[in-house]
Amino acid sequence: MELKDWISIIAVIVSAVIAVALTKTLDAKTKKRNDKMGLFQTLVTTGFALVTNEKVKALNLVEVVFYKCDGVINAYRAYRSILRDSKSTGTDIRDGYLKLLEEMAKNLSYKNISWDNFREYYLPDSMSADIENEKKFKDLQLKSLQYYATLVDREDYSDLEHRKLQLELTKMQIADLKQKNKA
Repeated sequence: MELKDWISIIAVIVSAVIAVALTKTLDAKTKKRNDKMGLFQTLVTTGFALVTNEKVKALNLVEVVFYKCDGVINAYRAYRSILRDSKSTGTDIRDGYLKLLEEMAKNLSYKNISWDNFREYYLPDSMSADIENEKKFKDLQLKSLQYYATLVDREDYSDLEHRKLQLELTKMQIADLKQKNKA
């Protein structure tokens, strides 16, 4: 074999190795961006709710997914501090959350998006009513369980107050089922 043949063979091998390395690098960058985008989308779409399982999981991933993104990490830590501060107001919490979303948007190259873009959200009245009914339902369940605990302590199971709680809870369950059947 001549020198030109060896050069051709080496060129083919080197170009194949470079192509594989480049593909792996691009795939890793694409995956990181997709992870960031998924997290960002989750936080934007759950913005109306103070706490959901999905939102908590997403918030707990911020420092991992946005590792080495100082603006996002600082905004997340500031938001977390606001949440932990008992003196924080609802406005403080909302503003901290919006600042976090703004920093995430900047990191994802949405240059002209600011927290004003996240202030308004769509929440249908029926969904808002569902959220409120679910809260009332959980409150009634808690009251009922707390009442049961006091009955067990007193061993008195014939109390009128308990019956009222059970009746209200049953009415809510019936109304909830009726609403779900309409949907």
